[in-house]
Amino acid sequence: MKSFLLPVIGICFVATGACNPELSEPAAVSSTADLNTNELALLQQASQNDITDTPVIIAEEGAVIEPQTLEASDVREPQIAQEQEDRFPWQPANGDKISFKVLRKGNDFGTHSIAFSGDPENELVVTSKVSLRAGFGPITAFRYTLEAKETWRSGVLVKLTGKTNDNGDQLQVSADQQGDVLNVSGSKYSGFVGLGILPSSHWHKGQVGASQILSTEDGELLDVSSEFLGRETIEVAGRQIDADRYVLKSDIDLDLWYDTQNRLVKLAFEARGQNIEYILTQIYGS
Repeated sequence: MKSFLLPVIGICFVATGACNPELSEPAAVSSTADLNTNELALLQQASQNDITDTPVIIAEEGAVIEPQTLEASDVREPQIAQEQEDRFPWQPANGDKISFKVLRKGNDFGTHSIAFSGDPENELVVTSKVSLRAGFGPITAFRYTLEAKETWRSGVLVKLTGKTNDNGDQLQVSADQQGDVLNVSGSKYSGFVGLGILPSSHWHKGQVGASQILSTEDGELLDVSSEFLGRETIEVAGRQIDADRYVLKSDIDLDLWYDTQNRLVKLAFEARGQNIEYILTQIYGS
């Protein structure tokens, strides 16, 4: 799974494999750069009907295509998270921030923060920053940085930009609302997706009811499923709190904890025998 969190760590394991015998096995790489079946059929039909303003997108993996023009009537129905009547399960306030310390096998690996500004009832801006580093003392064997910005209006994602430096490899995504769709241009996917899709930044609890999310790293459309594992008492920022635990299933299973206000408070997963854990260091708004 290539998502906001998972590919970051997964690719790091490959990059640092030469320095760590545990990581020497090459990782499988997958891509969904091709159009999905419904979209391809739609574009083929449009071409047969000589609809000249409907784009046909053909791209090699990694290619970046400029945003296209498309009429809302020419696209499939919006993909909205299942049973997500409340677009914002949690209403972030202006100035709220999630700050995590990232641990790999119990050792410092980097930081991950998500900051909120604006009003979720009108326009909300969500800025995510990730900085990860693996190495020996002053020697850096791997470095990863990501900065993404989401714009939401009335609970719907209407704009996304993201830039990633994956140990020297540059990835990007941009998406803008065009009628009833998002026009996506990214390193892994360029095309159209219905309004209602959620980004892979994981702060929005609605993703546990979704079957597909949008990568904030490279624009890839990620197939996901989830399972509720029950309520647990966990420690975050020195406090004991109750939190609902879910597993988000894809190429790598990601454990997510949301508190009783539906706020993201913890993440964890295992890849190549290494435990990765996100420890909350700042309580929302504090």
